[in-house]
Amino acid sequence: MVFGCLACFFVILSVFVSILGVLAREHPIGPDLFYFGVGCVCAFVALAIALPEAESRARESKTFWARLRAYSGIVFRLAPFVLLAVPIIVSCFQGARENPNRKRAFCQNNLKQFGLVFRMFAGEKMGMYPQLAVETGRLMFAIESKLYPEYLADPTIFVCPDQPDEKERLKKLERPESLRASDEFNPDPRLFIIDASYVYLGYAVTNDSELRAFAAAYKDRIAKGLPFDIDLDVPPGTSTGGGDKILRLREGVERMFITDAKDPNAAARAQSRIPIMWDRCRFDPNTKPENWFSHKSGANVLFMDGHVEFVKYQAKFPVTGEACRVFSELEALKPQ
Repeated sequence: MVFGCLACFFVILSVFVSILGVLAREHPIGPDLFYFGVGCVCAFVALAIALPEAESRARESKTFWARLRAYSGIVFRLAPFVLLAVPIIVSCFQGARENPNRKRAFCQNNLKQFGLVFRMFAGEKMGMYPQLAVETGRLMFAIESKLYPEYLADPTIFVCPDQPDEKERLKKLERPESLRASDEFNPDPRLFIIDASYVYLGYAVTNDSELRAFAAAYKDRIAKGLPFDIDLDVPPGTSTGGGDKILRLREGVERMFITDAKDPNAAARAQSRIPIMWDRCRFDPNTKPENWFSHKSGANVLFMDGHVEFVKYQAKFPVTGEACRVFSELEALKPQ
């Protein structure tokens, strides 16, 4: 009787620990496997305790059915653990394999939706893309552009799923329960049209040199309190296409990057090299570069032709060390 009670205790403990593993879905590979491993140990202890007792009862039993009932006790005691173990094993390895890619894919989908929104906006604004915000250090399009809610209906796409405070930010965008289904709900744009997840410059900047020129012009214009509604004057040779102006994003701006006018695919290739929007980089010289990004070791980038690409650190602009440093420098201008 005592051995049976101990076996039941360890089975219950294994089930409880396994349930903790199911609840620990925030970090699929770590906690799940830990809890599952502890559950396995408890189950094996229960089996080691219950098996001798079952064998003793089976030897004392004189009929086949009595021996069968003795051994079946082990099965019934371990059945809950087995039923929980299978889905936990599958979830552990499936989560470890798919979870990072799944979040990255959601982020890419956010950027693709932004690409469609920018195209619709430009189609009604004489080809011009939204202006950069005039608030100091806020690298995002201006709220005054009215992309939301006129062109953009879902504010949650401003939140990268790999961002540390994702849940807190999404909670602010939830529809209040007090509203009726027929009531319109438009959260305050100031809550989500920010650069916490993504960066938008509103200008055709394609390399570190152009970015440094943009940063200097940005600081000058911010200091004068001027809006970003025109092309920016910069020193000759440091701007879009090697000229003296950094051009605002607009339909057709890719022509300034064409070097071979006879190539029929030159415009398409130029568009595929102009970044429009990308994951924010949190520059910190005291940490490894791969930790600067939400997705680790790289960022999703939306290009002007509409495609979104995961760019590894230092592979190409804007996912470079110098670009991260400059973005951090501009973001540091925000008033505390």
